[in-house]
Amino acid sequence: MSASSLPLMPPLSAGFARLGFGALPLEQLKARYGNAANGSRYIELDGFNVHYRDEGSRDKPALVLIHGVVASLHTWDDWMPAFTADYRVIRFDVPGFGLTGPARDGVYSAERMLKVFGLLLDYLGVTKASLVGNSLGGYLAWNFALLQPQRVHKLVLIDPAGYHMQRVPWMIAAAALPGSTVAMPVWMPRALIAQGIKEVYGEPARIKAGVVDRYNDLSRRPGNRRAMMDIFRVRISAHRDRLFR
Repeated sequence: MSASSLPLMPPLSAGFARLGFGALPLEQLKARYGNAANGSRYIELDGFNVHYRDEGSRDKPALVLIHGVVASLHTWDDWMPAFTADYRVIRFDVPGFGLTGPARDGVYSAERMLKVFGLLLDYLGVTKASLVGNSLGGYLAWNFALLQPQRVHKLVLIDPAGYHMQRVPWMIAAAALPGSTVAMPVWMPRALIAQGIKEVYGEPARIKAGVVDRYNDLSRRPGNRRAMMDIFRVRISAHRDRLFR
């Protein structure tokens, strides 16, 4: 039996977790979603144990894929066959999400996420790359391009945060409610995760089997839910006038 087929917890605990309570063991999450056989690696950067994958030939141009809120590097799984023949593809779990998880000091800011991204590129020896970012990943991508334009070859933004037409996802909006940073880290039903996924996919029929479970499981990485609420409550100034000059 492979690690991906192993249950993350006993049936009673699984039922309790399905109601939205409790964390899942980090090592079991890593065995299922971030094992070395699938190319997962980890590196300590500025207080985060960053989960990343570096795929394709290092002789090819670098392409970095940056996911959105509550997601993980697995968002890009179906894109990989189209890219790895022509690019060195780098993807990572944004700080506060996926297997990267929370900051040890509980401090989050857009500046810190951009710093971690830059440090990851430094560690991998990437001096210049094309960036593809979705939602929060789009925000990080275009802000990194503003901050270090000499390191960005091309920029692809998919519904990026900070763009004036983007509709705020319900989980980000909910973070502004009184008591949300106390309640939501403790209780977040799978049904709410599923609803959020339906909203961002647009076409529910395109959601493959296992996707909701993966989002739900990774939201239960110890510390992730509190990190999400803290990140959502950080007031991000997008400076759209600088983007569209």
